[in-house]
Amino acid sequence: MHGPRIPTTTGASIRTNAEVDVDRKKLAYCLVSARLKKHLSRREVAEKTGIPRESLRKYESGSMEPPATRLGALAAVYCLSLDDLFDIDGSTTHEPMGP
Repeated sequence: MHGPRIPTTTGASIRTNAEVDVDRKKLAYCLVSARLKKHLSRREVAEKTGIPRESLRKYESGSMEPPATRLGALAAVYCLSLDDLFDIDGSTTHEPMGP
């Protein structure tokens, strides 16, 4: 489904634009899903994290990727690990972490 990897001179590979777009859309879906499961509005998330609502909207629409520090803040508000926030293995149920 993904395009071919582009080799580099170091032997590593670069992800294609299509792969990045798919990952960004998947993360956007996970962010919206996690927020809604916590019954939070963007305004409430903005207040809890200090992330502007406009930035949250862009993250949730997939038009912009959040920096790592903001991902950590979002994961904390949603009571998720970063792995669950990214839904790495496709099995995340967005259940709260911890006891």
